[in-house]
Amino acid sequence: MLTITCKYFTTVLNITNKDPETFTIPAGTTVEAFIEMVIKKYGAKFGAQVYAEGTLDGKPYKTPNIYLNKS
Repeated sequence: MLTITCKYFTTVLNITNKDPETFTIPAGTTVEAFIEMVIKKYGAKFGAQVYAEGTLDGKPYKTPNIYLNKS
């Protein structure tokens, strides 16, 4: 199991009303799977703030707007 501490800022902080928040997840969980888990917890409004989606050269993209560090 891994422990992850999330710090939220601006709009996302207003959605979660938590800063920081700690999660315990299974080892091997991908960043994408973790983000999806948190989106399920906080809903579509959270997801809309965490992901940037659109098209580039006619191809769809979905990019997370997050910062990662190891501390």
